[in-house]
Amino acid sequence: MRSPNRLELKLHFARVPFDLRMGLGDFYKHHSWSSLRHCNADYEVHIILAGTCSLDIDTKTYDLKKGDAVIITPGTFHYPHNMSEDFDRLTFSFMPNEQNFIQEFNKQIKHAAICSLDDNGMHICDLIFSELEEAQPFSEESILALFIRLLVVLFRGSNLTFSEYSNTASIATRRISIIDHFFSPWPDPFGTEDDLAQELNLSRRQLNRILLQYYGVGFREKMLRARMEYAVTFLRSTDMKIGEIASLVGYTAESSFYKAFLSYYQLTPQQYRKLNKDVVFQESFERQDFGEIIRR
Repeated sequence: MRSPNRLELKLHFARVPFDLRMGLGDFYKHHSWSSLRHCNADYEVHIILAGTCSLDIDTKTYDLKKGDAVIITPGTFHYPHNMSEDFDRLTFSFMPNEQNFIQEFNKQIKHAAICSLDDNGMHICDLIFSELEEAQPFSEESILALFIRLLVVLFRGSNLTFSEYSNTASIATRRISIIDHFFSPWPDPFGTEDDLAQELNLSRRQLNRILLQYYGVGFREKMLRARMEYAVTFLRSTDMKIGEIASLVGYTAESSFYKAFLSYYQLTPQQYRKLNKDVVFQESFERQDFGEIIRR
C-alpha cells in the first residue's frame, strides 16, 4: 500500500512472510542523507546509486561507492557522513515475520552485511524508482516483484542461506496462502467457515485461533471485512445496482447487505458511491471519517 509519505508491502520471501517499508519522503530527497547516529527496529538496506560516502556501523567505518549495498541488523547503531556532491541512494527496511528465520539471519550477518551490486541489481533499483515516479496500471504488483528480485540479489551477494531453520515457517506460509485465497473470491463466491476449516484440515476452533494469530480477528469479522472491501471496489469502479453488488459479495438479501454496509462504514452504499464520485479519497481511511464527511 502506498501513501504520500510511505510505501508498505507484504511479501513472501524464502517461504517467510516479510513486511517491507520505504519512506517516500526519503525517496524524493534521496540525493541527501542527513542523519544522526541511530539504530532501527527493522533491518535497514542502503544501496549507493551514485557517488561515495562513509558509514560508521557499530565500531567500524566503511567507505562506500556506487553499487555498494549494506544490510544493517535491528539495534545496530550507524551514522552516515562524507557524502560526495553526486551522492545518490536507495533506502528501505524489512522485517521477516518468523523468529527462527531472524535468528538464523542474525547468526550470519552479525551487525551488517556488505556486498556490491552488478548491472542487473542496479537496473532493478532504477525500475523501482521508475514505478514510484509514474502512476501506471499494476504499479504496486510491479514494485512488489522488483523488491523480491532485489532481495534475491542482495542475499546472494551477501552469501546468505536459510536452509536450517524450522519448517514452521513453511506451514504458516501455506496456511496464509490458503486463507488469503479463500477471502479473495472474485470471480468465485465466498465459502463457509466449515469450507475453510476443511481445506486447512482444522476444526472450527483451531481455524479461529489461527485467524486470530495471523489477522487479529475471527472468521466472522474476517468475512465481513472481505465482503465490505469487495463491495466498495464495485461501488467505486462500476455502475452496478446495489442488489447486484450485494449478491456478488455473498448476501442473499439486499436489505441484509444494506444494514451490514451502513454499520461498517456509517454510510449507505448509495452515499458511499456518491461521495466517491464527488470527492477524491485517499486509499486508506478510518471509518469515522465517512460519518464526519456526510454530516457536513
